[in-house]
Amino acid sequence: MFSGIVDQTTPEIRRAVNELCAHQVCGILLYLPLQIDLGDLQDICRDVPIVAVDSNLGYKCPAIHINQELGSRIATQHLIQRGHQKIAYLQGPLFWRAAELRFKGWLKEVKAADLRPGPVISGNWTAESGFEATQKLVAQHWGEFSALVVANDQMALGAIRAFEENGVRIPRSISVIGFDDIPEAAFFRPPLSTIKQDFATLASSSVKCLMRQLNQNGAGRLQTIQPTFVGRESTAAPSKRMIRAKLVGKKTLPSTLRVARDAHRLSQHLP
Repeated sequence: MFSGIVDQTTPEIRRAVNELCAHQVCGILLYLPLQIDLGDLQDICRDVPIVAVDSNLGYKCPAIHINQELGSRIATQHLIQRGHQKIAYLQGPLFWRAAELRFKGWLKEVKAADLRPGPVISGNWTAESGFEATQKLVAQHWGEFSALVVANDQMALGAIRAFEENGVRIPRSISVIGFDDIPEAAFFRPPLSTIKQDFATLASSSVKCLMRQLNQNGAGRLQTIQPTFVGRESTAAPSKRMIRAKLVGKKTLPSTLRVARDAHRLSQHLP
């Protein structure tokens, strides 16, 4: 049986869980990616085994998590190892648990390398929001970063389009890395370096955890799944041109990129 929510509110979540309990389900797998304290669910589900699937319910219960923070640290570390010292970040909405953890991972890894964090921009997980945020990033912060870590692949798609419209070549001028490894990521232009989440293991481990509770074999408290790096063609060492721009504090598009950007924009208006 499945129960969903219409509004992302605590009363609506309680309603959905109560609905499941009213049908006398044997157990519940609860996937709630938002930052909402649901401690009172402990009373609602007192007699029903529950597993939190990559979610924080606000109280201790059996849970299967993907290490979101580690994934973002791996992405950032990859860029640092390539030689990038100014790394910008495109974050998702921070009322999502994964968005907050991924932002923390980027920030921790930058600070661990004794680097100053680059500019931070925000999106809402969509390609459109990634495009709009990156347009602002280029307009307001060009020369302040040589790489961009993006909180998910869809926003990375929009970011790549924004760089392209401004004549910025990836990875020659800017490196971009995403998160999720959606099936389309390998077919972006260029193919996207990203962090892979093992959703199949998340699903199967969650079911197994619930079954152990039902069979009274002991479910354990927490199982963590480690994400992995997938290297493709959107990341490289920073170009010497970008390094020189950073040294002189240059914040405008280099002339070659301005010409390419203006030519691209002009072509959009030609019959």
